[in-house]
Amino acid sequence: MSRDLGATPDGQPGVLSGCLPVVFLIVLALLATGSSRFDVKRHDDFGDHGFLSARSAGGGVAMHAPEHTPWYGSFGAFELCVRKPATRVVLRDITYEADVEPLEVTPYIRTVRDEETVLSEDGSRSEETTQFFSRLGGPPAFDHDRTLAGTFSRKINGQVITRRCLDKPDQRKGYTELVFVMKFGAEGGHVPRAAINYTTHTGDYTLNLNWAMSGCGSAIPTPGSGLPEDACAAG
Repeated sequence: MSRDLGATPDGQPGVLSGCLPVVFLIVLALLATGSSRFDVKRHDDFGDHGFLSARSAGGGVAMHAPEHTPWYGSFGAFELCVRKPATRVVLRDITYEADVEPLEVTPYIRTVRDEETVLSEDGSRSEETTQFFSRLGGPPAFDHDRTLAGTFSRKINGQVITRRCLDKPDQRKGYTELVFVMKFGAEGGHVPRAAINYTTHTGDYTLNLNWAMSGCGSAIPTPGSGLPEDACAAG
C-alpha cells in the first residue's frame, strides 16, 4: 500500500519514554519505475545519480514499543543536500509504501542552523544537535521530554535545498533533515521504502529511500519484510 504525503495530517505527536531501536541491514526491492502525472527521473541514493541526496543507505531500523498504545515513533537521519554545485532543489511531496500501515505517518523538515550546533568533546555534534535514526515521541519534545535543536516544519511542498553534499561534513555547520513521525497501534507498522519528489531547473525527479522504518507490534515482523525474526524480541 502506498501513500502520498503532500498534505500532512492534523494532530501533534505525544511525548513518550521508551527503549532502544534495532538497526538492521537488508537488501530492499527498488521502487517501481512506472509512469505518473510527472515526467520524472527516478534514482537511488548512491553514486552521482540525480541532484538530491538524503545520505541514506539500504537497511532499516525497528523501534521497540512502549508498554501502552497508541504510541509515536520518529525516524530520521535523512540529511538533505544537493550533489552538484549551484543547484537549487525544490521539494514537492513525500510518498511511502507500507506492508503494515501505521495509524499515521507525518513527514517533517528539521532545520538546524549553524549557530544552533553544539560540539561534544570528541568534535562531533552533541546528541541534541545531531541527526538521529529513531526516537520515541515526536516534535517538539521527544522521549524523556528531550527537546532537540532546530525547527520542525510539516510544510514539505516548496522547501528549498541548496546545501552541498560533502564527503566529510563540517560538524559546526547546520543541516536539513527529513524526519518521519509515525503513530502506531497494537499491530505496529512497517514502511519498507519511501520517496522524495522534487524539482530542479532540468525537470522533475524522485529520490528513492530504500531504508525501512518499523514500529514493533503484534504484526511485526511480517513474512518477506526483510526484518530479522528477532528484531522485535525483548532485549
